[in-house]
Amino acid sequence: QKSYVNRTEWESFLSPGNEAMVISDDEKKVLISYHETLIKEAHVKAKEESLIDIDEFRDDHDQVKDFCHKFPRVALLHIHPGGTVKRETAIHALEEINPV
Repeated sequence: QKSYVNRTEWESFLSPGNEAMVISDDEKKVLISYHETLIKEAHVKAKEESLIDIDEFRDDHDQVKDFCHKFPRVALLHIHPGGTVKRETAIHALEEINPV
């Protein structure tokens, strides 16, 4: 028994030829709602489990810059632009706040 899916098989799963397999607008809304719930739950859990609370200085760019410079280099601070609400937020973080 095979334990992987090759690219051709994966593409066939993503492009169903059977109309019964097409996701309706209502189903898309359900999926989006479900994913939003998962994201919110993960956010809450991450904040609860984190040892660092950056909310204390999130809006103070000088403190953020100082924090980033002091952060141990065994980890790479980064952002996931797809996770931001607005494209401008990611651009601002990458172009103006980025202390590197």
